[in-house]
Amino acid sequence: MGYAEKRRGYYLARYRVGEKMMTVKDEHGATIRYATKPAAKAAAVSEQAKVQLGTWRDPTGGQTSFGDWVNIWYERQDLAPSTMQNYKHHIEEHLSPTFEEMALAQIFGADVDECERKEGAAGYSVFSVRTWRTTLSTVWPTPLSRD
Repeated sequence: MGYAEKRRGYYLARYRVGEKMMTVKDEHGATIRYATKPAAKAAAVSEQAKVQLGTWRDPTGGQTSFGDWVNIWYERQDLAPSTMQNYKHHIEEHLSPTFEEMALAQIFGADVDECERKEGAAGYSVFSVRTWRTTLSTVWPTPLSRD
């Protein structure tokens, strides 16, 4: 159950995810300070409900680098060796050079488009470049559009 935690002059909204206590944060990962206890309690209860419904998403998840995310993604796969070999080739040779150090939240469609243009200018076929974009969409934690 979510609760309000009193601090000096404000309240934090706290809730549990598994064994870990979390604090309600904004879309940039900054802790939200509430002026009143009821407001903090309502926010905490709302986040706790999301956890229980399975719709909660870690607000700091976007701060994970592409390289770190890919390593997590690799560990979660149970694919044929040849399929994994293809994914690793696409990622390590064509995607990681551009995106490895970037936080997931900082990678936008325009960045992916620019990567495609560079790969195309390097002489790779349109088919190959689109295949690498598909690989990026496959490993991405949320759907990735061309917009």
